[in-house]
Amino acid sequence: MRMGQLAAVTGTSVRVLMADPLATVLHAGCLGGMLFMGCLPTISNTEHSRILRDQCLSFLFLIVCLFLAFGAVRTVTDDLRRGAGDILASRPLPNWVLLTGKLMALLAVGGLIFFSGAAAYLCVSEFAFDAEVLDATGVRLMTVLPLAGLILAGLRSWLLRRPFSVAAGLLMNGGIVLCFGIRLASGVRDHFDWSALPALALLALGACAFAACALLAATLFDSFLALGACLAVFFLGLVADESLKHLVTSPELRAVLLAPLPDWRLFWALDDIGEGLSASARLLPALSQAVLMSLLSLSLASLVLDRRDIHGAL
Repeated sequence: MRMGQLAAVTGTSVRVLMADPLATVLHAGCLGGMLFMGCLPTISNTEHSRILRDQCLSFLFLIVCLFLAFGAVRTVTDDLRRGAGDILASRPLPNWVLLTGKLMALLAVGGLIFFSGAAAYLCVSEFAFDAEVLDATGVRLMTVLPLAGLILAGLRSWLLRRPFSVAAGLLMNGGIVLCFGIRLASGVRDHFDWSALPALALLALGACAFAACALLAATLFDSFLALGACLAVFFLGLVADESLKHLVTSPELRAVLLAPLPDWRLFWALDDIGEGLSASARLLPALSQAVLMSLLSLSLASLVLDRRDIHGAL
């Protein structure tokens, strides 16, 4: 029974997020931004690949976190504001099932955007492999195929009166995957930046941790305050490690204090990759922190909803 309820909440929230025009805008902006950065002239021939990798993956993480913040507000805060939370609470649906379903929906749609961005980066790394000359065929394919997906989604919406955003997201994803498949089959495989795959996996774990924090913020606060809290969490994750180094001298105590806090440096392996080091040693600590933050955020958010239900009953 619980699994059926979880699947129902997840499916409904996924449809809400996919139908949101903001998801389409961010998805298209992610692909367009990747293409733009790949076409920019290099500022260093010797560091071309490293600079391109840092720019594209930083941009991808920022876009996904931006979607997760607005998506959490869309699926949690807006429901509570409209009174949907009270309606759901009146049914035999535990709060943890409701929140877990919404978190899984955030991860599913955010994962779709992240997957598209990862495929787009691999395409960019291939056609921009040479610091002096771009592969024009790769640029055209990466431009035309996602754009064709948007046009097909528009025609489908106009002819069949179906929602545009859902089809646009799926077709853009299909277009960039098709572009990647064509370049992989016809291009030089060594030109793809395969070394970025561990970094992409770590950034995906970081996005999962941020999604849990965004869910908690959306449960605690109204829309604007929730977005402000998400922004604060994002910047806290950038400075937490360096700040604690100055405040706490003991490495053991610092590790304990950092465990429940966001620390994006733990999920950032691009510096190691640029220096020729392996990023695999970061995977287990990053996975542990992502799981810990998700469980902690879900527990706190469930307690907040429980208290809201009690005060509502009183």
